[in-house]
Amino acid sequence: MWVTDQFVYVHMHKCGGTFINDFLRKFFPESRSLGYHYPATMIPEDAAGLPRLASVRNPWDWYVSYHAFQNKIAEQLRHVHKQLGAAGVENLLASGIDPNNGLDVVYELASQPNTFAQTTQNLLDLGESDLLDDLLARLPTEVNRRSTDGPLMGNMFRGMNLTAGRLAPIRGSGKGFYGFLFDDMHGDADYRWLKMESLREDLPTALEELGVTVSDEMRAHIGKSERMNTSRHRSRADLYTDALAERVATREAGLIARFGYANA
Repeated sequence: MWVTDQFVYVHMHKCGGTFINDFLRKFFPESRSLGYHYPATMIPEDAAGLPRLASVRNPWDWYVSYHAFQNKIAEQLRHVHKQLGAAGVENLLASGIDPNNGLDVVYELASQPNTFAQTTQNLLDLGESDLLDDLLARLPTEVNRRSTDGPLMGNMFRGMNLTAGRLAPIRGSGKGFYGFLFDDMHGDADYRWLKMESLREDLPTALEELGVTVSDEMRAHIGKSERMNTSRHRSRADLYTDALAERVATREAGLIARFGYANA
């Protein structure tokens, strides 16, 4: 989450937030970075009345990106564990350090077996699955107050900084994980929305609507900066079966209708 003098940006996981954070850091030096993936309920009192900016992504693409990103972290951790050996991993545990620190615990439990199709199916049906009980038992009860001025990882920091209390209402909601998390992050307030698919066009327009003078330097940065925090993955068409794509359409129907998305 970033707080400027003119607006607040709520950073939704895998929706272009790293690119936007980099922009805000460069052009809004007075801004404050608060925590890591903080929901709108944690906007500080002195900024509660400011306009809000947030980004959104096509649900079919979000699940692809989420899986690729988390799977990369999992592969890196497997390499680290191999180097440490069983004794080294046990020593970390004995010291109170999570040997899977950084891996999203939702992904860790949902990705068995580790395939895109099964992982995504588990995430889409999480609210009606026995997996939810296991997750609620594993998730932290408080957010990790990570910041750019603090340590990169705090003890038991897990992925998206999601707590058990925030995830529990997904039970029986009929929503997929992405749509539920999206609603949890943003609440019912008004936002200027940035679609990740048109982020470079939407950002200057949204800033101007917020009363920000968009300089030529800002426009050049937005237009030419490289994509950030990306993951390599196969195309959406190669990953989705017809049945799984239809499951996304059902579980994420509210968000799809709201923002006019389609599986195309």
